[in-house]
Amino acid sequence: MAKTLAEDLKWRIILLHNDGYSKRQIANLLYIGETLVKKVIHIYAKWGCVVNPWKLTPGRKKVFSRSDMNLHKAASERNELLRGVFIASIGHYRIDQLVVFIRGKRYTLLPALTKTGIIAVDIMEGSCTKQRFKEFVVSQVLPQMNPFPSTNSVLVFDNAKIHHDQELLEYLDAFGVKVNFYLLIHQI
Repeated sequence: MAKTLAEDLKWRIILLHNDGYSKRQIANLLYIGETLVKKVIHIYAKWGCVVNPWKLTPGRKKVFSRSDMNLHKAASERNELLRGVFIASIGHYRIDQLVVFIRGKRYTLLPALTKTGIIAVDIMEGSCTKQRFKEFVVSQVLPQMNPFPSTNSVLVFDNAKIHHDQELLEYLDAFGVKVNFYLLIHQI
């Protein structure tokens, strides 16, 4: 079995390399192979550390249960080394260039689309309730609508439960707006 090099010795390789020593000189000074010096320098150039954070431990793989996998994922997401690599990788961007997606927060986007584009939109954290949908249609969509058969006179909803509100349908009908429901068909 191959010997593993201590992490402090690997950092010594990087320090000597940064001081201008050649790979051969570093290998001779530390009594190690030149190939090992090249590998450590390569890992440092790629990850910003001297230990490959993705390298698996040798030996028989453990059989995980579903709960073990979730704990493993959570633990890897809290890995300070990987977080440091990530921060270093985005550090050269200006803050106004970044668009960040945060796992764990869910948003609902309610767009009202026409042939010419979006006429109303609402973005909310979490799921949309029937009441919130009703408020959106009455306050933002209905002012953009016209009585049938004018342009923007037919609302098309899918069959989501929040769209089936008799009070809302009667209110829209009072303004001459038609409502059609369609079944959601997934395209291949």
